Amino acid sequence: MTKVIKCSRCKHKLPKKICGFSQSPYFNEKIQPTGSCDFFLENPAQDHFSEGLKKGFKTTLEGTTQENVTEVVRQFETAIELGLPHDDEMEARFFLGEGYADLVNSEPTIEEMVATREFSETINQMEKAVLMDAEGAYGYFLEPLNRTRLKILDHCYTMMARSIREKEGIHAAITYLKQKLQLFDYLKSSPMLYMLLDLGAIYAEQDERELARESFKKIIDADPVDPVDKTGDETKTRKRAENNLEVLESRDAKESKCLIATAVYCTPYVPEVKLLKEFRDKLILSNVLGQLAIAIYYHFSPSVARFIKRSEIAKLLARLIIVRPALSIARICLSCSKKR
Repeated sequence: MTKVIKCSRCKHKLPKKICGFSQSPYFNEKIQPTGSCDFFLENPAQDHFSEGLKKGFKTTLEGTTQENVTEVVRQFETAIELGLPHDDEMEARFFLGEGYADLVNSEPTIEEMVATREFSETINQMEKAVLMDAEGAYGYFLEPLNRTRLKILDHCYTMMARSIREKEGIHAAITYLKQKLQLFDYLKSSPMLYMLLDLGAIYAEQDERELARESFKKIIDADPVDPVDKTGDETKTRKRAENNLEVLESRDAKESKCLIATAVYCTPYVPEVKLLKEFRDKLILSNVLGQLAIAIYYHFSPSVARFIKRSEIAKLLARLIIVRPALSIARICLSCSKKR
């Protein structure tokens, strides 16, 4: 059988399909799909890599069986062992992780599942691929299809975090989620929506509302992970983040009672709102007239705050006409009270 001589199968191929052999006429040039030269040196790893891709595609078309997936895993493992260019190895590792994910038995409990070798290898191989993509700046997970494939890793990380929480406690789970989320900081927006939702829920449970809010906003603002979203999972996740954010803001508003200022700044945690709360608690509520004024304010402010939230112009006007004068009065009164 005649061996196929193509640059794509050559040991001199570098990442991003660049010829790395100085004596070749194509040195430092982009390798063409059918390119070849007299300095060709076969890399058997490329055959296993191509075979893994072909068998994986065939498995997708004909249906997943343990035998087929095991063969796909074997081909990619052999390709990696024999040595591939950095970017081909990155791709092979992610496909290998998907193969291991297909071998994971989903019947047992989460505890039993995360303890299996297949589950560990799913995370291990996919995570290595992400690190290699970041290191080589290949933009592999910027591609919509490849970004969608990260949902598997997102699910695995989330299950692992839940297992860690059960065994080691809530703070260990937070540490794990934060460490794994940082791996994706090189991307424009995080594709780890399930992890962010869980982390936000944990922060809210711990009454770390600003951190919870930050997690939920990242979900809402993130680029699509799965543009098709046939199952509707991503839509549901984003909706849950929006609902959780509304609950947090409602809780904050009820507790702060500085509804108009909170609506203007979109959070009760800025120094301006805290100053107005201090002014209210220390001075206004200290006398009967002040208490009456606050009661009237609480009666009318919710509807005003809702109107302000819906309009950027209303926010600007409220800041100029209501909040800034109130802040000036608060600073003067608090300063005078401290001098007494």
